[in-house]
Amino acid sequence: EEVPNAAFADVWKQLATHFRDQDERLAYGIMNEPHGTKGLWKAAAQAAVDAIRSVDQKHIITVCGDGWSGAHSWQKYNKDLILQDPTGKLVYEAHQYFDKDNSGTYKRSYDSDGATPETGVKRLQPFIEWLEEHQLRGFIGEFGVPDNDPRWLVVLDNALAEMQAHQVGGTYWAAGPWWNKYPLSIEPQNGQDRPQMAVLDFYLDTGNVQSKKPWLAAAELADRAARKNQEDDARLGKRIYDFRDKAESYHFTNEGSEYSSELLEQVEEKSRGISFRHIGDPAWVGIGVYYGNLKCEQSDHFLLEARAEQPCSLELKVYSPDGKKFTARCQVTSEWQTFKLPFEEFKNGDLSLSTVKEIQKIEFQPSVSRQGNRLELRTLRMPAGSK
Repeated sequence: EEVPNAAFADVWKQLATHFRDQDERLAYGIMNEPHGTKGLWKAAAQAAVDAIRSVDQKHIITVCGDGWSGAHSWQKYNKDLILQDPTGKLVYEAHQYFDKDNSGTYKRSYDSDGATPETGVKRLQPFIEWLEEHQLRGFIGEFGVPDNDPRWLVVLDNALAEMQAHQVGGTYWAAGPWWNKYPLSIEPQNGQDRPQMAVLDFYLDTGNVQSKKPWLAAAELADRAARKNQEDDARLGKRIYDFRDKAESYHFTNEGSEYSSELLEQVEEKSRGISFRHIGDPAWVGIGVYYGNLKCEQSDHFLLEARAEQPCSLELKVYSPDGKKFTARCQVTSEWQTFKLPFEEFKNGDLSLSTVKEIQKIEFQPSVSRQGNRLELRTLRMPAGSK
């Protein structure tokens, strides 16, 4: 059922009555990311402001906009969100993330999202222009970037510079020990600041600000690597898994065998390192990548970039959605190689993978090593072929 504005206002009057004697570091944020209000948000927000001001004229009130408070869509949903506050202590709050759908989930890579150094600056403009047109105050109550590509740090840097130029403050999302491996978090890990913190420090008076911006050089290397990837994609074909961007979907071992997975970063190239040592008999260690239903009708081979610290045999197992397993092997050496693995060589009895239209998952299982070994993987491709 709909809650009447009077009830919403009454809640805020009671809260303001309780907190009105607190110091001015406190502010009232009347609602987080309202959405789907069908144009009713302005009246509800004004009712809350009026109720608060009837008992408290001291504290700031922050007002999010309709449509999830997006800065990029502010003028679509909130063009007329101009409220009356006799104290002049009203601050409008927008939220803005820089991934393709503005959600802050960053499900895709920087390149897949089509991001540029100016992405953040452009997304902020509708809100900033609205504030300046109406001579109002505002801040960005949520913004953040992931730590998986230094080019996002340049986006953050430029967005903060734009906010600073227009005197629009902000609060970064997110921090706190409960966020664990959340890619936007600035909570330190193992006593070390997260990469985003260097950019934030640059715009804060912390005493730790460096005159240079080290993330710019890292972003240039990442951009160079991305251009190489694009050239490789054009030359070699579609990547169906890039171990440099994400870890394997799962791993499997017998009880006792040792396994670890880590991203290895060389000067301009990354790889995924799978370290293992077989213990027991029988013993096995392997990893898998899961697709669900990956179409493979237009291909007739894989291309796999791999090496190992010690030469080993690598068994590849490809599963169809109906549970059939097709197996092939290659010999991995200590030098990087690109293995061409024809579908015809993946066998299940008399059947080959060339008879399959979809792939559910692929597993990689190196040969037994009692001393320990490390398999390194970069990309797995499935070029369009003559199938």
